[in-house]
Amino acid sequence: MMNISDVLKEQIEWFPLVTNKRIYVCEEHSAKDCFLMMNDFPDEPLWTLFYRGEFLDIDDEPKQWKIAYRNE
Repeated sequence: MMNISDVLKEQIEWFPLVTNKRIYVCEEHSAKDCFLMMNDFPDEPLWTLFYRGEFLDIDDEPKQWKIAYRNE
């Protein structure tokens, strides 16, 4: 069974939710099981990864991730 550290090793492309500009989801995992939240950087870590009830704060996303940032 996967855990949150396994998600960090995956090649994932993250897309912003239309309804929440701070939440990003991916096709590899269900949005209810796995999502990425952009925080109030620099006062907080840049990202928080949520995966099946676990969460992990990260400042630098893994190199194998692609994040489709909003163009606002």
